[in-house]
Amino acid sequence: MLLGIAWPSKQPGETWIVEADFAADLDAASYEGITSATVTSRERNTGLDSTASFLSGAPEVVGSKVRVRTVAGAAGETHRLQYTIHTSASNIIQHEIDVPVEDYAR
Repeated sequence: MLLGIAWPSKQPGETWIVEADFAADLDAASYEGITSATVTSRERNTGLDSTASFLSGAPEVVGSKVRVRTVAGAAGETHRLQYTIHTSASNIIQHEIDVPVEDYAR
């Protein structure tokens, strides 16, 4: 499920964290939690995997949220981050967030 589009757009030289919140997907009554998480990235225009060049480090799980650091990118690109979690109830849930890259240099 596409959660949204990161705003404002990321500039090529910036690094920042993008997080997905899975709270609405977890069964709080049964104390379902995230047991593992992966995040991959694909450049939307070319369809090429950009995980190694656009993401830095392992994803971090903080409660119901999964966060990852984004780096690099080129102006005009949009990278779709796909978050995949495995839960304590044996569910596998995925969310996507698009991160556009623009260069605002004058």
